[in-house]
Order: sequence, then structure tokens, then C-alpha cells
Amino acid sequence: MSLKCWEDKYALSLGVELNKDGSIKPSSIIVTPSFIHVDYRLTYDQVDEMLEEGVGYREEWQLGALLAAASKRRSHRVNRGSTEGLVPTPIPKGVVMATFDTNLDDYDISLKIETTHNSGANITTELCDSHYDPYCTPVSSSQLIVTEMMILAGEAIGKWQMQQAKQEELVRNGQYQLPNELKLPFRRQPAPGK
Repeated sequence: MSLKCWEDKYALSLGVELNKDGSIKPSSIIVTPSFIHVDYRLTYDQVDEMLEEGVGYREEWQLGALLAAASKRRSHRVNRGSTEGLVPTPIPKGVVMATFDTNLDDYDISLKIETTHNSGANITTELCDSHYDPYCTPVSSSQLIVTEMMILAGEAIGKWQMQQAKQEELVRNGQYQLPNELKLPFRRQPAPGK
């Protein structure tokens, strides 16, 4: 279960359909063992570049489809009260790097500032410069895709497990036999306000 290139690898695949509002259609959830074969790996920057140049909508159309689904999911979650809706401006994250330059016999210090959250609103650099800290770049489309698909997977697995628990109850009552089962470790907490 790794992403090493050019080899068949075991995986656990998850499939879902989204409703028009971005919610998961519970009856569509599929969890199945699978094989994946990674032909090439992309960095976040490469995916962003492919989407910006249009390649992510033509030759690599799956990237454009994932971005559309991720945007729909982010909108759905914000409409339901997700905290991303409470972050109107980007939150910068700074990374300081110090490397020793042997030619100068001195340290070279650099600062990289990245935006980590901005409600999924991928704004242009021009807008970022005029409205926000000019050193603050927008959240990338590739980060939006990864974030939303990970959250979607967690929600879908939770819904799938709830369906499995209902089926197990029917099995205990002798109504029918389950063809397969997957035990999932999880934790839960009471709903807010209780």
C-alpha cells in the first residue's frame, strides 16, 4: 500500500457520487480492495501549473474534474457551518531556512511565506496584492483538491460504516448474511451543544 512508481500496489479504493449540492449520496458509496499502478507522480506545483495552463481540463481532464468536485464539496461544507467559512482572509505560514554557504563562509537565510487557509477562495495574485498582505499567496488548487478529497473520504467511510452497522444488526436478527465486512477503528463525540 505505497505509491511507488511503476509497480502494482495494493489499495483500498473508495467511490462516491455527489448530489448537486455537494453532499454524498449514501447509497453510492463503494469500498473495495484494488490495485493501483502509478505511472508518474506530480507535485502540488505541477498540478497547479497544469490547471492554470488548461492542461488539467484537456489532456489530464481528471484534474479539472477533481477540482470541480473539491470546490463543490468546500462550498457544501461552508454552507453547513464549516470553519473555513469563518476565515475570510488567508492565514500566512512562514518557513525559515538557514543553509551554510561554504564559498562565502557564512549562512544564507531565507523566508518562505505560504497561505494555508482562505475558505477555498482561490484568488488571483493581483487581488491578493491589493486586498491582503502582498507576501501572502493564494491557496493552490492542488491543495484544495487534496484537502477536500481527504475530508470527503473520511465522511464517506463514516457513512459507509453506519450502513454496515445497520446490516450487521439485520444479520444478528437472522434476516440475511453479509457478503463482506471491514472493521474500522474510529472515535466519536456528542454533537455540539449537548
